[in-house]
Amino acid sequence: MDLANNVVSDSSDIEDHQSPKPKKSKPNGVPSNSENILDSLSQKEISLFLDRMQENLDPKLDKSSYKSGVQKYDWTKIHFKYFTPEQCQHLWEEIQTHQRKFRTLGDLLKDAKSWNEEPKKKKATKKVIEGLPKRPMSSYMVFFKKEYKKMKEKDPTMSCIAASKIASEKFKTLSPHKKACLMEEVQAGVDAYKTKMVLFQEEHPDFVAEKPVSQPTEQHAPNTPRSPFKIFYDEKACKYPKGDVKNLQAKLKEDWNSLDDRQKVEYIHQAKVEFVTKTADNDQLRQSKPNVSKEEDKIYFSILGVPVKPPSSGYLLFSQEYLQCEESKFLTTKERMKVLSEKWHSLTAVEKKEYKTRQKEKHLQYDKDYSDFLTRLKSTELSNFLKYNIVPYSAGNVTTVAEEEVEVDKFPKSARAFFKLKTGQSKAEWKELEVEEKEKWKKKFEKKRKKIEKHNASASQDSEFTLAPPLYNSTPMVQNINGKRLQS
Repeated sequence: MDLANNVVSDSSDIEDHQSPKPKKSKPNGVPSNSENILDSLSQKEISLFLDRMQENLDPKLDKSSYKSGVQKYDWTKIHFKYFTPEQCQHLWEEIQTHQRKFRTLGDLLKDAKSWNEEPKKKKATKKVIEGLPKRPMSSYMVFFKKEYKKMKEKDPTMSCIAASKIASEKFKTLSPHKKACLMEEVQAGVDAYKTKMVLFQEEHPDFVAEKPVSQPTEQHAPNTPRSPFKIFYDEKACKYPKGDVKNLQAKLKEDWNSLDDRQKVEYIHQAKVEFVTKTADNDQLRQSKPNVSKEEDKIYFSILGVPVKPPSSGYLLFSQEYLQCEESKFLTTKERMKVLSEKWHSLTAVEKKEYKTRQKEKHLQYDKDYSDFLTRLKSTELSNFLKYNIVPYSAGNVTTVAEEEVEVDKFPKSARAFFKLKTGQSKAEWKELEVEEKEKWKKKFEKKRKKIEKHNASASQDSEFTLAPPLYNSTPMVQNINGKRLQS
């Protein structure tokens, strides 16, 4: 018992002699969350603090939201006792814990009364000047006014919106003669308006017109060079009756896509010549987007016998050969690049070296063919080619599309043979294909066979093409077939 009592008494003595733990405080003297800064201030001191805040409140800042206003509030301007700006902000946050976070009807009524007492800003109304002549109507408004009157006589319930839709469609299909009559009527209105305005300004010398009325002019498309398809469209559209423009454009687009590469070259050549002639004296047009696409440029150079630059590395040569096979065409771009990378990394060092050797041989052969091609050109033809990428165009220098497409005898006789030729796979692998895959290959086979027959039929006809005139008046900077930028 004595031992137990001694132990208890010792523990009690320890508790009595324990010193209290010091209170933690934040940096800069800001009390922690355990301390309430409001307990150390009286009601008058808090009122003084709020008055100081009200005095330093910017009216512009008061128009923003509460959250934005607190963040932008300048706490350094409040000189309250020995408090730092951080302590003042902390004090305001403590006061906000005792405030309502919502607005009552009474609060809204107070705001409504203060809003009602403020002077209202009236909307600016346009001044009506007596005797000011009315501005003349445009050609469409003159046309619409006449058409709307006719429509109202036929159907009194016709709305203005419905009539405007019908009138706008009719206005687009007006003949040049009717448009010219409308322009004469508009011009008469403009002349009458200007005469009245001269008299009006003499009577009112302080009046300043808002915007001068310009002479009515017909809207023309900018004189920009046409694309190969646009040249083809303008040539063929005149043979069709005027009607739905969208359907006609879709029909001619199909006709354009069905053309052979050899037939497209004529229109591509015309587009190139038109680009040079129209941009000769116009720097802004010369720097605009070219009217011939990269794909059309490839067709143009390959058909007219310009050597095609080979890939610049062994990997790019491997990629080019892989992307030409039918296997890659059934993959997405992401899958194709992934498979291509895996196949290249799976090659041995010897196989990769073979691709690099072949690439160097192709590049040497290209340099030789390209120099031979340049030597065959005359001085004006060489200048046109280096400056504008224009090749002499005639029936004689149009080469065949491809060897496999010219001779029908060498073309496969069935879809299975065509599949074997393109993929290199055996007859057994053809049998393992699903019905849908076989149908796809059959469609490709028929499309290719018809294209070859059509090419042979067009090649048998003797067609003559005119040579483009020498173009050497201007010297715009263009990109030649080697990818270098040249300027004479």
